[in-house]
Amino acid sequence: MVDLVAAESVPGSQGSPPPPTFKPDRPELRNRAFPLRIGAGDPSLVRFVRPTFDHYVTGAARSDSLLSYLAKLPVGIAPTGFAPGAPCADNCERLYAASRQNVNSRGAFSWMNARWSPGEVQTNTFFLSQMNVIDLGTNIKTNAEWIGWIIGRNPQLNGPQARFYSEFFTQGMSNTGPYVGGWAGTARNAGFIPMAGALVALDDQVPGISTVDGDQYDQWMFMDYFPSSSWNCGTGCTGSWWLGVNSGWVGHYPVGAASPNVPFDLIASSAPNVDWYGEVYDASPGTWTSTDMGSAQFASSSSTWQQTGWFAEMGYRRASDYTPLYSTLTEVAEVGGDDPDCYTRYEETFWNTTVWYGGPGRTGTGVCDPF
Repeated sequence: MVDLVAAESVPGSQGSPPPPTFKPDRPELRNRAFPLRIGAGDPSLVRFVRPTFDHYVTGAARSDSLLSYLAKLPVGIAPTGFAPGAPCADNCERLYAASRQNVNSRGAFSWMNARWSPGEVQTNTFFLSQMNVIDLGTNIKTNAEWIGWIIGRNPQLNGPQARFYSEFFTQGMSNTGPYVGGWAGTARNAGFIPMAGALVALDDQVPGISTVDGDQYDQWMFMDYFPSSSWNCGTGCTGSWWLGVNSGWVGHYPVGAASPNVPFDLIASSAPNVDWYGEVYDASPGTWTSTDMGSAQFASSSSTWQQTGWFAEMGYRRASDYTPLYSTLTEVAEVGGDDPDCYTRYEETFWNTTVWYGGPGRTGTGVCDPF
């Protein structure tokens, strides 16, 4: 269900943002076109996807307005835990297959293949394929900052289907709230502003399901920072971090000291790192989940194409001159937090630099028991 809201009632949603980043053409894959949804492409409207149908199924919601619906909406699992590369002393609810590039950038991009069939996502778990611009700061819990652009399957938010998500943090993973951090989107933490007329909204389902040894689908995902001189993002705003998919923008995080801007300071106009990773969350990791990391296949030199998920043609926008550059194998480093009995990653020069990732999680007694 989608609410169509007049664009003039959503400050920061209107205008002509800078052109999207370049998009490599890779015709060897199946089509990646996003289906036209009601209200999409109309610059007078902003689409808000209602994140769950549970209230309607149970009869708890008989909402006659968006505000009425949001007032009754339950809150999903908060994105607490540890980030790739951080030591797991507590809050060990996540495993990763992760890569990081240490480069001062004003954006990041890659093809993301993250929607697989059949794919298993157990109750109280989720799977994410995520790209970040990030500064880990001095303490991941209290002062790290990042913006994540995500394809994921998260039943706690809105069911098992693969959807577009975003998260952000300004005061580390331990601090969430409006303009502070956490999941972005309808009924979540304010800070992200959807673009009027965008073809894609947060919580939209992702088209194209990849199958082992079958058809493969991916999405061109990108994030870019533009200063206020390039995009008039409003009072007190110094610039915006924009999120886009395929050939169009989805929305932006305006940067500034006071709401409705987001008070980034470590990544106010650039970020020192870019992350790409698969992630599985388990709320009770004493016995690790059997949730797949996209595909249930392990990534290795002999199990890549048509077997596992991927980030392909990974790259970034150089902060000094905004030039788009592809990453290389020597620049993209493996990041800790993995357990090869659960999930694996493998890097190679395939489409420029590609990181493959996948795995079944727990498959039997004593197999994949990370903690």
